[in-house]
Amino acid sequence: MRLESNFVEYKVILNGKLEKVAVALVNRFGGIFYIGVADDRTIKGVKNIDRVIKNVEKRLRNNIEPSIDGLYSINKIGYHDKKEIIRIAFSAGNQKPYYIKSEGLTPKGCYIRIADNCVPMSEKLISRFVELYSGGSEQDR
Repeated sequence: MRLESNFVEYKVILNGKLEKVAVALVNRFGGIFYIGVADDRTIKGVKNIDRVIKNVEKRLRNNIEPSIDGLYSINKIGYHDKKEIIRIAFSAGNQKPYYIKSEGLTPKGCYIRIADNCVPMSEKLISRFVELYSGGSEQDR
């Protein structure tokens, strides 16, 4: 596994950053999000993995706008020591900007991946994305 980068993110457990990472990746080039892996790439594993996967699917489906259905795939990966991790592969979206539904089209809702960070998009960048990808302004959305 690679170190964290524009395309790769690791988390030991599923936390509140799922939507932020998902939005940042689909707003840029896509990428891979591993759950059950430490930043130093140590495999920690995921307990109750099927339940966690269902939670991931629910959150990705319900908490991000526009819908990212079809832009991600979720897989379990098993290791010889019987630990399993979750690999979520994201494709770049074509309805940018994607955002966390509860925060809307604001810097608190729109993120983009820069190096190994999920960075809030500026109001100017959000407006530019709206113009580029929808052919109109924010009021047209």
